[in-house]
Amino acid sequence: MNKEKETMDHTFVSKTHFNHPEPAEFTEYMHASIAVLFGKQLLKAEKGKEIFSYCVEQYGRERGMRMAKRCLRDQRNLDWQAYADYREWNPSETVIKNNAGSRIQIEQAEPDRISRFLNCPWADQFAKMDAKEIGALYCSLIDPSIVSGFNPSLVFLTDKNLSKDGYCLQIQKQCKELKPSALRKENQKGMDYHCAHLFYTFARTIEEVLPDGKKINRKVLDAFAQVWGREAADTLITYKNTDFLKI
Repeated sequence: MNKEKETMDHTFVSKTHFNHPEPAEFTEYMHASIAVLFGKQLLKAEKGKEIFSYCVEQYGRERGMRMAKRCLRDQRNLDWQAYADYREWNPSETVIKNNAGSRIQIEQAEPDRISRFLNCPWADQFAKMDAKEIGALYCSLIDPSIVSGFNPSLVFLTDKNLSKDGYCLQIQKQCKELKPSALRKENQKGMDYHCAHLFYTFARTIEEVLPDGKKINRKVLDAFAQVWGREAADTLITYKNTDFLKI
């Protein structure tokens, strides 16, 4: 795993220990579960939906901003082709092995690119955790936020999503037909990094805006450990001081 080691901060961890098998890798399912675990805590709080939405949008914008900086470094235009070429991850080995990756139908290539998603591992995990409402909110926000962080002049719409409508419909406005993505290994981030980025975007914000923020973060991390193992939770902690805007 691609880790940036930092001193472990046990303010996020209770003294409870679990004896679960450790994951072979971080996956899309773990990423989705972090959103659900925070969502289930926040929706109990006043303004919880607004806080959840803020965190998802902040996380998405920061991902898009990293992508944009790499494009600018390489003297690329911040257009839809670069957005496709500079995405930061490919499906995990677990998802590939289980043939559980996103199935996409391109309904229209241009002038607006319209993509219909028939399934995806995030939606599968939202359903497994009985959190379709949280999943629908997350999915309505995440991709538009990434695009906004990458280039605010690009317009991305999510008319439907799997958790609410049974399929996802994404529209990239004024998108010329795209060439196959030319992904570069040095621009990719491991799923452990993405899980940690999502976790700390929520955790840092919650500590700042809610009086019981640290308590909520401990609950989320312990719940994550119950499902995915203590080693996985400890891996998240190693990213505590990471600057997620740095490329």
